[in-house]
Amino acid sequence: MNLITLFGIILLGFGILLIIISIKYINKAQNMINTKEQNLQKEREEKRQLQSEISILLQNKTELIESINANRKKNEEEYENSKKIISEQINFYRENAQNASIAYIENLEKEYTKAEQKYLQRKQELIAKQEQIEKDIEDAGARFMALKSKINAATEAQLREREKEEKLDFYKLSVSSIDLDDIQKLESVKLMLHNPVILSKLIWSTYFQKQTTEMCNRILGSNKICGIYKITNIKTHQCYVGQSVDVAQRWKDHCKCGLGIEASATNKLYNAMQKDGIWNFTFELLEECPREQLNEAEKRWIEIYKASELGYNSTIGNK
Repeated sequence: MNLITLFGIILLGFGILLIIISIKYINKAQNMINTKEQNLQKEREEKRQLQSEISILLQNKTELIESINANRKKNEEEYENSKKIISEQINFYRENAQNASIAYIENLEKEYTKAEQKYLQRKQELIAKQEQIEKDIEDAGARFMALKSKINAATEAQLREREKEEKLDFYKLSVSSIDLDDIQKLESVKLMLHNPVILSKLIWSTYFQKQTTEMCNRILGSNKICGIYKITNIKTHQCYVGQSVDVAQRWKDHCKCGLGIEASATNKLYNAMQKDGIWNFTFELLEECPREQLNEAEKRWIEIYKASELGYNSTIGNK
């Protein structure tokens, strides 16, 4: 077997290996997309059920209010009639005291008081029932609006992912094939060094410091941005959602750690960056918001992208 044949067999084997790896990542990405679509379908079904509950509650409210009003009117009429009859009897017997018993008059007055108390008690019960129904409808409306907001955010996230796929180079570091070849050779040398951080800093300052600044200006502009961001692995589609009062600086810190500079050995994002290369990750701003809203917004976006279940977030938001 000559050298050319051997070289051809090696290339063929390397190509087959690449195909197998690509199929693996494609299947994994498809499963993640299917999971997102199933979650979205489930949220839509919950929205339809909640709308149905609200419609039933509104119908019950109308019927109960009509019933309450009818009972209230009836009780008021009965009360007024009883009051009128009893008052007439009391007045009659008072005017004809010589023919009536004082005890009987007192008894009539007691009956009048009881009737009045019964009417007021029933009236309060009906008012309390109406207030409870209105509260239940208000709570259902609040749940509906929360679900609607969640579904809108999920839809926006899907549209954002499509846009990012169409403009992939806009959201990632720009590295030439020549520089990338040199970087990969330097990365292989790091394995032989006692202090590889020195070489990582050299790679950062030579190949990525300027490109990272350009990417931040391209995506965020020149102003300081406070908000929620997402970093996504192009190969696996796994993502990390984070917050910062200065998103551009935070991205630079992530890139440094992704090259092995002051990176935690247990951080899932940095381990993935060091394995797949920071040039295989996209960076995007999800939401610009005030500092006091960062925690709530971060939790919401982590839930939308399932970043703690399928991605690199270790928690659902812990600040």
